[in-house]
Amino acid sequence: MKRFQTYILIITVFIFASCENKWDQHYSIDDSYFDRTIWEELSSNMEYSQFKGYIEEFGLEGYFHNSDTLISTKTIFLPTNSAFQSFTGNNNEISASLILYHLIKSNFLLSNIEGNLKSQAQNLKFLYFEEYDGSYSVDGIDISALPDRFIDGTIYQMDEVIVPKQSIAEYIEENAEYFSYYIGSFDTIVMDYSNSEIIEIDYENDFVIYDSVYTVYNEFKSMYFDVDRNTRDTFATMLLYTDEQFYAALDVVADDLGYPSGEDLPYKWIKEVYFEYYLKTTFFDGLLTYNDLSQEFVVNINNDTVAIDHSNLDPEQVICSNGLIYHYYDLIIPEELYKSEAITEGESLVEFDVDGKLKLIDGVRTTYYGASDELLDLTGKINYVLGVAGIASNDSAIQISIGSNFSGIFELEVPIYNVFPGRYILDWAGFGSVTGVFKVYVNDSLLYTRLPFEPVSDPGSLMTDFDTYNFGSFALDDITMHEDGIDWGKLRASESLWNINEFYVERDPADPAEFYLKEFGDVRVKFEFLEFSPSNSNNTGIVIDYLKMRQR
Repeated sequence: MKRFQTYILIITVFIFASCENKWDQHYSIDDSYFDRTIWEELSSNMEYSQFKGYIEEFGLEGYFHNSDTLISTKTIFLPTNSAFQSFTGNNNEISASLILYHLIKSNFLLSNIEGNLKSQAQNLKFLYFEEYDGSYSVDGIDISALPDRFIDGTIYQMDEVIVPKQSIAEYIEENAEYFSYYIGSFDTIVMDYSNSEIIEIDYENDFVIYDSVYTVYNEFKSMYFDVDRNTRDTFATMLLYTDEQFYAALDVVADDLGYPSGEDLPYKWIKEVYFEYYLKTTFFDGLLTYNDLSQEFVVNINNDTVAIDHSNLDPEQVICSNGLIYHYYDLIIPEELYKSEAITEGESLVEFDVDGKLKLIDGVRTTYYGASDELLDLTGKINYVLGVAGIASNDSAIQISIGSNFSGIFELEVPIYNVFPGRYILDWAGFGSVTGVFKVYVNDSLLYTRLPFEPVSDPGSLMTDFDTYNFGSFALDDITMHEDGIDWGKLRASESLWNINEFYVERDPADPAEFYLKEFGDVRVKFEFLEFSPSNSNNTGIVIDYLKMRQR
């Protein structure tokens, strides 16, 4: 037992000696300070008199007079008198929070820094430390002086006052108001059950009455990053556009679409389309260097792998109390966000219910009655169509079967989201062995199509009743043009009965000068069943691979 204790003693002494040697070698500590306290140093060194004066002015002496040295150990990044004079000479104000930002309640070791590190100051904000090639900085200010060690901690003399950094939320509020507004749009008032006191419990009716306390819940901060919050271990890197860049880019989009200015663009599009695209390359977990962001692919805060155009990224970083911000040089909104296609995939229209059966999602409307006007149920009649890799979009589709020789009423209404005003073709990708004759509407306006073998000069070739059996009946590679130069639709080369039919959505046939779609928003595509297909009555229903609003 004594031998074991001797080994422990030897190991302990060895570790302690190693730590002390490393400390001394790294910091070149002068042992002559070890018999003095930090407060004694502040009282005797006139170079620190202004800092001591602010401590007394704001009543912060308690941070220095704790008799228990283990509790009161601290590190001060201490500005000299000349540093304070330079700071106040620029009309900057001194506050208790500013003074406490220079104080860490621990014996902080620069050797703990590998790359970068945050440590909480006594004003509850976080100092940001960086190490590069043996040199150290705090909030971007070089730590050039050697540390002075005292009984109750360490002093690093600073030639500049360290100003508490803004949180990411505070920074974007000043420099990217558009983004601050966007985050605020997710605020919801919710009940705070943890702080709401129960007044009464009605066991008979299973009801609880609270003295309710409400709080604000922000879904954005839960999904991405809480830009207000300061913690030791939670921080993010953000890539940001300024207000000026954002509004200039919106003006370009507006001009391209015929809107008076960017301010006239639908905010629904900005929120649901532009920001959804932008946020993929906005937040990243941790404190990333410019070199980290310059890799071919980077993992964002939601663990998605994304590519960043780092050539458009300013390498100079903005240090915030809860992360880093890099600015882009320029913002160009891709045309595909507003000039291309709006698409609804068939498989996005369904979900599993509690019994594991497919059902249509909220927002998809159906009407389903039998021949005797009895209400029918679609349960068990909705299926995924799988095993069509390379043919169907996303290799799958949905099928709704409504019965052989069905002669009742069936309507299906499907949303396509965020469609700009303009001239469109509706692409319906479907399947030729699940059939029916349908009329197709967009926002209750009946659409026209034509079969590819009909002569374009014959007005009778226009039709409103489309037999889905035709998905598998024809193959046409070229685009057939109508007399006004606009294609009325075509069937493409069929692959195993999979095909696409195009419906003319551009203009109202009753008034060719008018577009169907005059405002931005979601459109509703309605399929109205007319009768079972004369060519195939045994498998009546509808298949949707996808629906696409394609701008012309």
